[in-house]
Amino acid sequence: MRASAGDIYESIFADAVRRRAEAEAAGEEGCSQAKGEARAELRRAIARAVRELRTAMEKDGNPAVTMAHARNLDDIDPAALAGAYALAERNCIFWPGPGEIRELAGCSEHQEAQEALDWVFGYLEAHGISGRRQSGAVTITVDNTGRRNLAVAAPAREAPAIPPRIQRALGALGNGSVKHGLLYVSQHPRLKGWEEPGGDPAGRAERIERQWTRCYRQALR
Repeated sequence: MRASAGDIYESIFADAVRRRAEAEAAGEEGCSQAKGEARAELRRAIARAVRELRTAMEKDGNPAVTMAHARNLDDIDPAALAGAYALAERNCIFWPGPGEIRELAGCSEHQEAQEALDWVFGYLEAHGISGRRQSGAVTITVDNTGRRNLAVAAPAREAPAIPPRIQRALGALGNGSVKHGLLYVSQHPRLKGWEEPGGDPAGRAERIERQWTRCYRQALR
């Protein structure tokens, strides 16, 4: 008797789930290597899931399709992907592309685009368009004698690397220049302020978000 679809895909993605947990728990020194190993394991699991789904749906194998799934879905939580492939086996009449699997995993393109835009907002607030180093936060405390003391609450931080998909979206937004893309996003009222005499900040916000979503979807292709 064949196991349930949920059990099959949970088993397929079990090692990827474990690897993801290990990568998240890794220290700074092993973080990059652990993340690379976790992504490689996830791609292998996706390939096995595609083969399993093809067998269940009685479809012929196609290496290009398998590669497209692995390439476009390796940023999603493996447990969510296990559930998505199980749902696809139970409910899909036609072969699901990577976009449909993303939807089944709860990662719609619109939601992803908004989360990516929030990341860019945070980057610009902390590091600006040029990616400047963020100074450490300094606090002043007062002891029982009334003496004031300076204390560094957080160390200075270098600007993080911009994730590849966000880089591609910013490049598309800035006509090939990531910096120009950052400049365009920096005009959003969330960063510039909503008080704009004689202007239309809500309209500007809508235009920027619409353009960003279009470019981010392009980056996912």
